[in-house]
Amino acid sequence: SSFFLERREGDFEGDFVLALDDRGSFRGGVVLPVEQDRWHVNLSGVHGDVPPTDDDGIRAFAASLPSPAVALLVDRCRRVSPAVTHRFPSSPRRHFEATHLPGLVMLGDAASSFNPVYGQGMSSAALQTKALGGLVEAHGAAAAGLARRVHRETARIIDGPWRIAVGADLAHPATVGDRSRETAVLNRWVRTIVLAAHVSVLVARTFNRVLQLSEPPAVLLHPATVARVLRSFRSSPALTGAPIRHPSVGPSRPV
Repeated sequence: SSFFLERREGDFEGDFVLALDDRGSFRGGVVLPVEQDRWHVNLSGVHGDVPPTDDDGIRAFAASLPSPAVALLVDRCRRVSPAVTHRFPSSPRRHFEATHLPGLVMLGDAASSFNPVYGQGMSSAALQTKALGGLVEAHGAAAAGLARRVHRETARIIDGPWRIAVGADLAHPATVGDRSRETAVLNRWVRTIVLAAHVSVLVARTFNRVLQLSEPPAVLLHPATVARVLRSFRSSPALTGAPIRHPSVGPSRPV
């Protein structure tokens, strides 16, 4: 469920809000500043937990998130657009790298489509397009086997975000799909990274760069990153029960 709020100076001390609930509901909320002095708010749920589009329902849904920042912004700022919903039934992937289709190149959503709550689809498509441009420049648009080269390269680009996004979806027991041992191990490691990111800025920045596809997932296994994660994750407020410091919403309403 997405809508715009009026944005004013002093609404929020940071650049954006991201609140995800892994306590069983898998609800989420994202607030980003956009053009025309507006906040873009996205509320998300899974498996029938559809975020409402009316004011009272929006407030109640936002209030259920683990951080009160989203709900406080919704209460403080005037909504300046209708709330619209988008449903995403499944994450398809087509393995064109395993086929031979001379002269036909498939990119973006035609090759793979991720759950949009992770915000990786356009970045993945852009990287695939960049790979296509590089191969055309290197070999020529009419080169024999160009389509196969492109599909092999784009498959490697897709692999990283695919494993993270689909693995996260499979963490919900109602999601249908192959729960391999590899997926279970990846999910446990990502969960540990998220806990460490609660208290380590360096871990949070590294994980964010991977999610934004500006760095490959392999950096999450770099010895220095692994050491930071293992040093930090046990200090997460989610494990210790310590108070979580939330950002301030509004100049006179600290959280």
